[in-house]
Amino acid sequence: DISFNQLTPEWLMRFEKKLLADQLTWNTISTYMRTLRSVYNQAVDCDVAPYVPRIFNKVYTGVDSKVKRAVKPETMRKLMKDEASLDPKLAFGRDMFILLFLFRGMSFVDLAYLRRCDLQGNVITYRRHKTGRELTVIANKEAMEVIRRNINPDSESPFLFPIIKHPGRGEYRQYTNMLRILNYRLIKVARVLKLKERIS
Repeated sequence: DISFNQLTPEWLMRFEKKLLADQLTWNTISTYMRTLRSVYNQAVDCDVAPYVPRIFNKVYTGVDSKVKRAVKPETMRKLMKDEASLDPKLAFGRDMFILLFLFRGMSFVDLAYLRRCDLQGNVITYRRHKTGRELTVIANKEAMEVIRRNINPDSESPFLFPIIKHPGRGEYRQYTNMLRILNYRLIKVARVLKLKERIS
């Protein structure tokens, strides 16, 4: 914890160096800095913080968009329609990737934490893990087929999918481990389906 009086250009530069040392990407660092800047500006407006001109000028607050993350339509079509046999683990990885796409780009953490009660009929209502904002997604026919195929076999678990397999015990670690595993499996899926693009 620091006070607004301690928030100086020098402190911000030290914070940026620490985030870099923690192996964070420039986009993540920028997100932290822009969030901090927003809080600082609100504090200045409310006369809670002293105004320091150009306080954020020496730290990175831009967006690095060199990496193109969009997947070509033909790649998505092949992923969704290809009948090539995948072993169950690879098929699960592909299905989770497809669901993230069909659910309007839902983040993996939100998919991991979806509960059975969040799905009513073909409507999913959930709160974003990052912001707490409530969102509603209509699951189309294709999405419902994928959900039925992969629904959590553990009827005692509150979670819709078997991503967090031990509720209440290191859930964050389970989710990050599964994210890493699924990304590795998606590399194999791309090979089996002879995709020209990298998917993750």
